[in-house]
Amino acid sequence: MSSDLKQPLLNQKPAALQAQPSVAHPSGPVSFFGLFRLATGLEKSLLIIGFFFVCLSGSAAPVGSLLLGNVIDAFNPKNTRDQILSEVKRQCITILISAAVYFVSYYIAYATWTHCNGNQVIRLRKAYFNALLHQDIAWYDSKNPNELSTKVGMQIRAVQDATGERFPLFIIQFSGFVSGLGIGLYKGWHLTLAMSICLPGRGRSSSCRVRRRRQRA
Repeated sequence: MSSDLKQPLLNQKPAALQAQPSVAHPSGPVSFFGLFRLATGLEKSLLIIGFFFVCLSGSAAPVGSLLLGNVIDAFNPKNTRDQILSEVKRQCITILISAAVYFVSYYIAYATWTHCNGNQVIRLRKAYFNALLHQDIAWYDSKNPNELSTKVGMQIRAVQDATGERFPLFIIQFSGFVSGLGIGLYKGWHLTLAMSICLPGRGRSSSCRVRRRRQRA
């Protein structure tokens, strides 16, 4: 998608996809939240609900590690056999309940974001086609017709990836980091602060690794 078409498409409202006279729009980059301009009010509400469940799904790994630690703590030599069995049974039931909750939360998060993203991509294709119909003849003379359809698919695919699966995965990773750090500070803040010293170095090494992959690509 050419840069002179990005801004007009994403600035259109969902109800304004009918034929309109061609109007000059300033070209430029679109913000991340501007990618959701074609979403309806109901879909935005679903995205907010899905965002909550995405954050909840991200805390599954830290909470699971905490529950597994409780199971290990139940095998205390000071406890009797009945106490160990009772504690392990209670922790196993807690793990099953938490697993069911996280399964439902992840399903709701994936369903809401996938549904809203699919509908928005359909509107984006319609808006792009509507914008093409209202371009001047001189605009088509300056474009390669063989590359136009390819650029349409590539740019819409980029928007679909940015607002579809990648953003929820990023939120899951980020919420997992925040919840894990919070649980660590609550259970043992001394060890957590000592291990946090390594975070700047790991972040720097990760950024360098990502930069090298981009250069190779």
